[in-house]
Amino acid sequence: MRQFVRRAEPFEMPGYEPWLALLLHARGIDTPEAAQAFLNPDFGSLHDPMLLGGMETAVRIIREAGRRGARAVVYGDYDVDGICASVLAKEALSAAGLKTVVYIPDRHTEGYGINEEAVRQLAGQAELMLTVDCGITAVREAALARQLGLRLIITDHHRPPDELPEAEAIINPLLADYPFPGLCGAGVAWKLAFALHGETFARQRLDLAALATIADMVPLLSENRVIAVFGLAAMKESVRPGLRALMKVTGLEEGRSVSADRVGFGLAPRLNAGGRLSTARLGLDLLTSERPQEAAELALQLDQINTKRRQEEQRVIDGARAALAELDLMRAHSIVVWAEGWNSGVVGLAAGKLAEEYGLPTLVLSVEGGKATGSGRAGGGIDLHQALAGCGDLFDRFGGHRAAAGMSLRAEKLPELRARFDEQVAAQLDGRPLLSEVCYDAELRLADVTRENIERLEKLAPFGMGNPSPAFLLKEVEGIAARRVGADARHLKLSLQQAAERRDGIAFGMGERMEGMPPVMNAIVRLSLNEFRGRISPQFELMDFQPGSRPFEQDPEKEADTLLADLKAALAVREDMPDVAEAGTIAGAQGKLLLCRSYETALRMRAAYPDFDAASHRYSDPRGMSAVLYNVPIQEIHAPCDALYFCDGLTGSLEARLAARHFPDAALFDFPETRGLEDILSRLRLSLDELREIYVQFRAGHGIMQAGRSRQAALAAALIFEEIGLARLEEERVLLFPGKRADPKDSLVFQSTKARSICGTQQI
Repeated sequence: MRQFVRRAEPFEMPGYEPWLALLLHARGIDTPEAAQAFLNPDFGSLHDPMLLGGMETAVRIIREAGRRGARAVVYGDYDVDGICASVLAKEALSAAGLKTVVYIPDRHTEGYGINEEAVRQLAGQAELMLTVDCGITAVREAALARQLGLRLIITDHHRPPDELPEAEAIINPLLADYPFPGLCGAGVAWKLAFALHGETFARQRLDLAALATIADMVPLLSENRVIAVFGLAAMKESVRPGLRALMKVTGLEEGRSVSADRVGFGLAPRLNAGGRLSTARLGLDLLTSERPQEAAELALQLDQINTKRRQEEQRVIDGARAALAELDLMRAHSIVVWAEGWNSGVVGLAAGKLAEEYGLPTLVLSVEGGKATGSGRAGGGIDLHQALAGCGDLFDRFGGHRAAAGMSLRAEKLPELRARFDEQVAAQLDGRPLLSEVCYDAELRLADVTRENIERLEKLAPFGMGNPSPAFLLKEVEGIAARRVGADARHLKLSLQQAAERRDGIAFGMGERMEGMPPVMNAIVRLSLNEFRGRISPQFELMDFQPGSRPFEQDPEKEADTLLADLKAALAVREDMPDVAEAGTIAGAQGKLLLCRSYETALRMRAAYPDFDAASHRYSDPRGMSAVLYNVPIQEIHAPCDALYFCDGLTGSLEARLAARHFPDAALFDFPETRGLEDILSRLRLSLDELREIYVQFRAGHGIMQAGRSRQAALAAALIFEEIGLARLEEERVLLFPGKRADPKDSLVFQSTKARSICGTQQI
């Protein structure tokens, strides 16, 4: 169950159209002056880098060391932010006269941040160490550096601990009341370069600052928006052979504009792939390469590693899903999974995918040699760092922020971590259900999805954290012409229609949801322009959908087929008749499944419980959110359940026994029999004379389609014959066992569908 949450409310701003004022206000902009600054970013609006605490001291120390030609080491990190920050810092220190090298720890053997062994090694090679994108929690390591005579300057952007390391200078936008706390690690390094060498030097390095700012998912507001806007333009004209080669390997033609999406989904994953599966040195060498041929080879190598990274990531996700199948996610507030052999370089990516899929805060950890190393991603509005802090005594180290974090601990403590982390998340929820949220900005009519309006929306770009791509709610639209496309038919190509208007679009990863798509839906979409053979047209990306005023497609034939499918499956169940209680009040966001056999009942239950999910044909939800189900066979329900309701009434013991087998821990309830169920049963009900005639037809070699008054009636007869040992049903063929005699009265299928007036015992 996903909640559609509106993040923007109507707002008026002098000089701005209502739709634009609304979107700006949702991004924290509520005055014409702020709107002007947002829509027209000005390089001059950047804050003076000297406002950063520690900057003045750091600049003085670096310049002094540069005049002496001292040796320095930049201590970086293995992700895009850390790599870009390392390059920026190296260029800044080298330009100041220092003999500079870069050290990036190995993710797999050293982990994140400064480690003591590296400090001992580097102390003999340099007199100054500058950290980028790390170091703010390195209290012990900083003390060791001081002891070994290694001067330390820390630049970082992560949340500072209560106890800060002892260093010559600490530069962190979260300290000293800096006006904008949202810089990434490379943004801080870029500010240092600006402070050391001025605006021209800094402008020439905006390409890497923007790449890291977008990739590190910091809010694209204020200074970050300026860096991103001017940096994306700089990337288009970048003279760095490595960056040009990287853009080419993603399919970006030379001279074409670079979008934030291209950075986030094309450039960043390839740069990250080296540190995840191999070594971050590949990305560092790529961005510092001055030879086009070498750069092209490195870019191709990273592209190949990225392909392997996707495979490793999928392996972890598949393994995590298998582990989750053994857990009770209906009662869980979080996910904590671990295994030996998972690549520690991709656990963060896997955690992000699982958190999005299940809507729960997620920790994924790799175990090796008795130690667990992992990453976490937030879900459902939970403050991940706060939840982890409540388990802080379990970790050897952990750090991060509200949305993402990393941690390491002894493997023996993992079961305790699972229990305590879940308690911490539950405490934040304070009794409310943890529901996934899909946010949108405003309602829109399909007629408003035009090229002109989309071009206006693009004034808000680049989009990213803090400035999400505008999303709109289309109410009461029909999904038409849907078809599955892409590898493994994972995606969905479809059109939406509202009145006379129709627009084409794509739904990524929703191929499996096509069959259960409601005839009329409320859809959340993002908008863009599609250029094909010189023609530009508006298009949408379907983010999610919920049933509208017509949640189900009425299908009387399917109603009978669904009941027959359950009766057939129930023939294999040998357990005793379970208890079935009379239904009363239904309440609860999870664990309540309302099984509706008829269309009228499904509509009535949907109206009574509008906050429940609604599904047809098949229902799958590992968290067991409560749902109204129509034309869903019991064996096609893949969700935990603590209460199943037969909303049309119970046909008989077969149905109850199948439900008890499928949901062994669920209570069963039934409502009084409805007219809708009687209509379905009337299509399946057979007199003994009709059964005898159908048997003759089967004996004459006729199949299901030729025997009986209807296909459903013939199927019902075949099931009765199979149950009493006269035949076997194989798809649409009936194989008779000659010479046998049996009584239809002994058939539970017959009893489930019969008219009450039929009595007596006759044999066929």
